Amino acid sequence: MPEYIQESNIGGTRNSASVAFPTEPLSADFTEFSCRVKQLINAWDTETKNTEYRRRARNLSVNVQDLRTKGTLKPDESVIPVRLIDRNIKREQPARIAFLKQSPRLAIFKNPLDPTSNNQVIESEFTRVNQYPGWELPFFKCDDGAATHGWDALELELDYSLPGGFKFDHVGHDNLIFALDTTRFQANDIVIRNIPVTITQLKIFVEKYGFDKTQVEKVITGVEKTRETLNNVGEEVPQTDSQRSIYKVFNRENGYIMVSWYAKEADTWMLAPKPLFLGVKHEEEVPPTPEEAAMALLQGVELTPTTVSVDDYEKDFPFIIQVYEETEQRRIKDHKGRVFKDEYKQEAMFAIWSSYINACVRATNIMASPKNPMGGGAPKQNGNFKIEHGKLWTEPMDFWNLPYPEAQMLDAAQKLDVQNTEETNQVNYSVQNRQDSRKTAEEIRSANQQQSLINGVNVTMYSVFIRECCIRSWRLVQSFAQQGKITFCSISTPGEPGLDGSSGEPQVQNNLPEINKPWEIFAAGDADVVQRAEKSSRQLAMWPMIAGTPLAMTFLIDILKNSFPEDAPRYEQELRAYQQQQQQLTLMRNLQAAEIGARNGNKLGQMVSGQQPQQEQQTETASNV
Repeated sequence: MPEYIQESNIGGTRNSASVAFPTEPLSADFTEFSCRVKQLINAWDTETKNTEYRRRARNLSVNVQDLRTKGTLKPDESVIPVRLIDRNIKREQPARIAFLKQSPRLAIFKNPLDPTSNNQVIESEFTRVNQYPGWELPFFKCDDGAATHGWDALELELDYSLPGGFKFDHVGHDNLIFALDTTRFQANDIVIRNIPVTITQLKIFVEKYGFDKTQVEKVITGVEKTRETLNNVGEEVPQTDSQRSIYKVFNRENGYIMVSWYAKEADTWMLAPKPLFLGVKHEEEVPPTPEEAAMALLQGVELTPTTVSVDDYEKDFPFIIQVYEETEQRRIKDHKGRVFKDEYKQEAMFAIWSSYINACVRATNIMASPKNPMGGGAPKQNGNFKIEHGKLWTEPMDFWNLPYPEAQMLDAAQKLDVQNTEETNQVNYSVQNRQDSRKTAEEIRSANQQQSLINGVNVTMYSVFIRECCIRSWRLVQSFAQQGKITFCSISTPGEPGLDGSSGEPQVQNNLPEINKPWEIFAAGDADVVQRAEKSSRQLAMWPMIAGTPLAMTFLIDILKNSFPEDAPRYEQELRAYQQQQQQLTLMRNLQAAEIGARNGNKLGQMVSGQQPQQEQQTETASNV
């Protein structure tokens, strides 16, 4: 299917058993409703421009040759782009990537009714259906967007081609449109997603999903040429090649979410509003009709309620917001990212380094002036003369050059860098980069411990976002497994016996009793990454004191299990084998020592017993004499 369109994401089909949804949606009046949509989109234009500005500030794309051509830079000048914002964002990302990737499970499942139950199977299955090829890319992009702009979002979408029947799609900071004064995202009445599409995709939408062909043609032919800025150069994008913007509009009506498709160039919906259906269903008993009850009473038959599958239309917008840092700011748009925090520090370092390099280049140029100038007036340059090697001057000349820049400029740049690392909580980088000689092992250790605590706080905030994603996706996985749409926690049961008494083929089905338990879900990285890192740090700090004690082997195995859970069994096996060899060798040595001692003891006894008769014989001889 096309990238942004899934069958049930376009809208939904009305289930005959679902009677709670209103028959006449309030958004059916296009003229009135489209005015609200247009106002919301137009109000978001300022945020779109600010988003593009922040992206340019972070990437800091500079075309030196173009700037020289325009005269902004002189021929001997250059600029040194110091991408401080990008560096700070990438410094903070490894901790969150490790939180997402290093844990062997994506989520922790806890059953409040049975806290001691073994949940490894369902945790492993949930991880399997979530981690399809490329599953981590939307999370990486969303984290990068949140760090750059202050917040970003993922959309939960259906995709039955994947193991879990769903996927998370990265939205983009400027593509999720809502009221600028929003404080709680799910409290919005209207949320709009801007989706850039190509002409080919629009034509597919007409054929496959029933988009209004007339409105699609208006979108294709009604887009004006646009200009894009790349490397400070404006480029005109041809109309036939440019992408078109269409809008996926979500609005809340009577507690339910409606979804429709809209374009500025269209004069009606490209696809009319429908209730948002993400494939979740529940079983519902339908009582018999009065006629059926009366017939059963006459016949003396007891009727049982009929169970039907009912569609659960969505009551929440299918977006999960990730904020860079949680502060007392109430409005979502007021959350700031690294561009807001580092923009002017980056500008200062850009200016310092560029000025220093240009001053060095100019200081290497050799200049000359006559010792006995003939003319008067103000000094001036003569462009007709060039300093060339191997040629004589007809008059004596003074050769000189501009002074080299002071080294304090580099000190200022370094101090800015140290200040930046401290302000961005990279205290270990600050200690390592400081130029004085007073760094001690204790200081470096303290800096690393403080950095671990800071990373723990940042990652703990990230875990709130991951947990929300897991809770939202588990609702879909649980329903799909109950419906048999996906294979999840499957078990094998004996087949029905045949007429000849032979056993039938075993039946494979989802383990519904396990799936239906009231699971509570937590982000696994909290325990598997953050707590494991803190425990590993404490273990390494205690190791020098324990290394020489009888606990050394057990403690070392625990360190290996905590640091390398996948390889720890092999390490433990080899250590245990080595320990047994050492014990056997010690035992053999003790036995040999005991045997040698026994032999030496016997010889000593024999020597003592042999001397006694000799003494008695000497005594007897003396008495006879």
